[in-house]
Amino acid sequence: MQRDEELQTRVWTLRSSGQTIPRDLLLSESRKARANQTTGEWQLGKSITRKDFLTVLQQRVPLKQLELKSAKYPSIIRMVRGNPSSFEIGLSLRKDAYISHASAAFVHGLSDSLAVLYINREQTPKDQSLELTQAGIDAAFSRSPRESNLRYRSSDPRDAMEYVLVNGKSTDCLGVVWVNKPDIGRIQVTNVARTLVDLTVRPQYGGGVRTVLKAFKKARERGMVKTEEIAQILRGVEHSYPYHQAVGFLMDRAGFSKNDTKIFKTAGMNFDFYLEQKMEKPHYDAEWRVYYPFGLDRPVQD
Repeated sequence: MQRDEELQTRVWTLRSSGQTIPRDLLLSESRKARANQTTGEWQLGKSITRKDFLTVLQQRVPLKQLELKSAKYPSIIRMVRGNPSSFEIGLSLRKDAYISHASAAFVHGLSDSLAVLYINREQTPKDQSLELTQAGIDAAFSRSPRESNLRYRSSDPRDAMEYVLVNGKSTDCLGVVWVNKPDIGRIQVTNVARTLVDLTVRPQYGGGVRTVLKAFKKARERGMVKTEEIAQILRGVEHSYPYHQAVGFLMDRAGFSKNDTKIFKTAGMNFDFYLEQKMEKPHYDAEWRVYYPFGLDRPVQD
């Protein structure tokens, strides 16, 4: 039995051999604080400071301290054993979180590189009813997109990942699935359909529209998603803005058939819409009533 079980703390371990255990980690500061009253075999006494407890813990259990630093927020401390993946470390930062956006695209093989890990924890349900007007849409998309300031980097020099915490729209984890991969671990991540929709809604979390279009193209070429799956996600998430037009446009440009994309036209084409915010000299697609960035007319290379 592990010493951490004797301490009645929630320390999870990782196997150094590369095999992983679900949510293998990690002892948060709050859990460590609760553990500092433990007595028994370790003879810690009835009172011990957190600093002293950590010293004893690291002497008795092969753990190392990992600090995740932010430019705008206090650091987050984790105690780890073995070699957890960046995904497992990231998911330890938020309870009930899952991997999303560009990071989910990487997990599914829709992108080839990963420099930022997006960890999404949904907000509580809110009344987001919005009466759309063309003037309101134009004003909203003339502004720069908002991005999370909850950005962290590890104190481990071998870990170049940037960890970004996202407060996503409440969806009751629609389209979130478990995957288990040797180099990643067993994690929760948005499925392909949900990932494509999320990237359409927040292209700034996906490397920009051109990169998002590449993800749509790969999903089509590999037969990874069906039109109805994407349509179901759009219906379930219930975005206020007409993102179905943006999805239809991207699917069209990615080579999906007209039969595949026609379902998105039935949802209504009542407004002009935008693929990105604050575009300069955008082009306009009359079929989908969508403004898109200059340069997207050129063929997308894999």
